[in-house]
Parts: sequence; structure tokens; C-alpha cells
Amino acid sequence: MIGWDGAPVAHPCAGSPLGALCCCSARGLAAGRARQLGVPPERAEFFQGSLASTGLPSRYADGLVCVDAIGFARDRRAVLEESRRVLKPGARAVLTSGRNRTRPVLPPWKEQAAGTGLILDAEEERQHEPAMWQRLYQLWIEHEAELRAQLGNDQADSMLTEARTRGPALAGRQAVTVALRRPED
Repeated sequence: MIGWDGAPVAHPCAGSPLGALCCCSARGLAAGRARQLGVPPERAEFFQGSLASTGLPSRYADGLVCVDAIGFARDRRAVLEESRRVLKPGARAVLTSGRNRTRPVLPPWKEQAAGTGLILDAEEERQHEPAMWQRLYQLWIEHEAELRAQLGNDQADSMLTEARTRGPALAGRQAVTVALRRPED
């Protein structure tokens, strides 16, 4: 399984822990974490890539997972085209994303998938997620002093900025999980 992760740490998956990470520091942290977990070096490979240009060979991946990152991509179509390119025929990509419930900007997932040669296998709304994030953001704001004491000002500022800018938009947010498949040749 190939995982794209912009977070500072990647967690190796059971079976074949392989990650395409967005930055060099994340790559180093992920490799260190794999060693801590006792993953043999030949079973974990980490390299730098992006959502639209993974650097992986064509027809390479048995599956892709993209957690809450596609919404930050400048060109979603390019990300979906790259996903199709690296997936083996019949393989699936599972991604999570969100959209504005009242003013959707993008076409439905079925159209986005079809436009890039993928098939939409499933789309499921995660109805609990916006409320969960709203509660988390409220807690961050309420416990600002504790965040600063435990994490430092830079990390706390980043979290509080996220809470204050993204929190108000959650009321109209729809969170979804989508399963896309590359057709068999």
C-alpha cells in the first residue's frame, strides 16, 4: 500500500510499509519510526513525492490511501490522473475529503473519477466528522495556555490559527470517504 502523508510522521502499515512523503523531514522521521517499530530496512522505503507527481512507476501500486490531503491540492484532476497512472489495473484508491454542503465547487465524485479514467466504487459521508473537529477546535482554544506550555508557541499558534480559520466553516462542511478503482485493461 502506498500512503501519501504530509504529516511529520508516517506509520508503517502491516504487510508492506511504503510511503511517498511530501517533505524530506517527514521522510527522515518516518524512516526513524520504522526502525523504532522494528520494521526491517528492506520492508520500508520512504521517498519524496507529491500528490500529483509521486515518482512511482506506472501500474505499481496495489492500493492508494490519501487522508484529507486532496482538498489541499492545486489541481485535483492531476492528483486523480496520477492515482490512475500508479494503480495496477483493478486496484483501488481510498481517499477522504470534504466539500461545502451548500455551495459545492467541484462536480460530484462520480464525474471527477470518470473524467480521469477511474471508477467510483463507493462514496460515504462521515456525518460525525465536522462536529468532532468543531469540538476539538473549541478545546484547543479553551486550553490555549496548556497548549503553549506543552507544545511551545509555534505549534500552538499553528493549531490555534487552524481552529479559528477552519472552525467557522465546519457548519456547512460535508466529509466523505471515496473509493476509486482503476479499471481492468
